[in-house]
Amino acid sequence: MLISRRDLILGSAIGASRILRAQSLSRYTLEVLNFSTTSTSFTASITKSGKTAIWAWGNGTYTTSNTPSHSYPAGTKTFRLITRDSFNGLTILDLSAPSMIGAFPSLARCPNLTSAIFNQSAFSGSLPSFAANVNLVTLKAYGNSFSGVLPSFATCTQLVTFYAQTNGFSGTLPSFAACTVLSDFDVHANAFTGTIPSFAACTNLTQFGVQTNQFTNVVPGSFATQKSTSISNFSGNALTQPAVDQILADFVTSLGISGRVHDTVNLTGGTNAAPSTTGLANAATLNTSGWTVTHN
Repeated sequence: MLISRRDLILGSAIGASRILRAQSLSRYTLEVLNFSTTSTSFTASITKSGKTAIWAWGNGTYTTSNTPSHSYPAGTKTFRLITRDSFNGLTILDLSAPSMIGAFPSLARCPNLTSAIFNQSAFSGSLPSFAANVNLVTLKAYGNSFSGVLPSFATCTQLVTFYAQTNGFSGTLPSFAACTVLSDFDVHANAFTGTIPSFAACTNLTQFGVQTNQFTNVVPGSFATQKSTSISNFSGNALTQPAVDQILADFVTSLGISGRVHDTVNLTGGTNAAPSTTGLANAATLNTSGWTVTHN
């Protein structure tokens, strides 16, 4: 099926923050996913299950291909991925490229999406909801200009990797208690406040980074169930002394888990409080056990 310039115009009116379903042109339905860029060239990658993707460029040209990636032609400004039928087959979307701009579109019509990667670009505004992406395993959104409150990922129970560091997120961090297979978690260098939610149910954590935010408190027991964390970074926050003491007490409790690996725990910097006498004793216990614990 040939897609004409006239057909492509149906998708040209939507902004960079929309997924649009235009009703059938002949016997097909079109789905349009729009992005903009200031870059002269970049490669976008997509994996679809047996679907044909049509890649339309801002200069009016397009190509039809089943290959997983295309290089962006020099000098164009708008990137569009147009697919026949629907986005149901979309499993991997990788748009990690410099100079991508505008709001990031909703991927709610991609129920089979497993990986969404859009690092180190210039996407801005709020991160859309991923509630419909129940098969999501990897989300990497670090190094953008996102702001506002981070949406809930309670329905993403298969989530393993979550990177949202170096953005402008604020407010409270949502609960990830439903993400029980979560392994790598990093939200450092944002503006989160309040209490770090409980990660007691996330017993597969290996790396945990919440540094350089404005957290003040923790939920007791959050880190007592961890067996595999090797990096736990709380530095550069505003944790109170009871919070610092609680973190250290939790990690001492975790020493009783068979096979517990040695962890590097950083509680320095920011306005984090120094541990109390009890906290200092727990830090010494951890260090004696082969851990590296630093604090103010």
